[in-house]
Amino acid sequence: MDSSAVAALLGALIGGVATTIAAWLTQRGQLRRDAVERARAEAGRWTDDRRRIFREIHDTADEWAFLLRTVASHLRTGIPAGDQAVPDEALREVERRYHGLTFEVGMLCSRPLADAVERVEDEFHRLTVEFGRPTQYEPGAAPDAARAASRRYVDGERPELREARIDLLRSMRRELGLVD
Repeated sequence: MDSSAVAALLGALIGGVATTIAAWLTQRGQLRRDAVERARAEAGRWTDDRRRIFREIHDTADEWAFLLRTVASHLRTGIPAGDQAVPDEALREVERRYHGLTFEVGMLCSRPLADAVERVEDEFHRLTVEFGRPTQYEPGAAPDAARAASRRYVDGERPELREARIDLLRSMRRELGLVD
């Protein structure tokens, strides 16, 4: 075989290998770019989902707190027990909604945030029962105990719920990557 034929064959072989390597490197780079783009889109979607859930938690907690403030002020003014400014069903509905959000947070968010959401729920349950209203889990306190609890709450002697809600907001900010 003549040297020019060997050189041509060797050149074709080298050119084929170089083309294959270049195509492989290009494809590998494209796959990496696609993976980064998918991860960014997924992170954005999860962030949007979390923000939606956080907004719903905040709104539901505000509603539950408003209902409890109404119950407390109603009890404190001495209005007869049968005359309820807030029906039990309204409290149970907001309790169910908050509990559903607690489940969503447990599925989508970190354990510290889920714990903070549950602490707020526990405080709401405790206050609801103390104010003489039943929850899905336990009956309400006796009327005299409910009036005493409402006086302590209205007088500001029960900061546990406020502290739990502040901790929840901090946990939400950490979950979103925002610094306190």
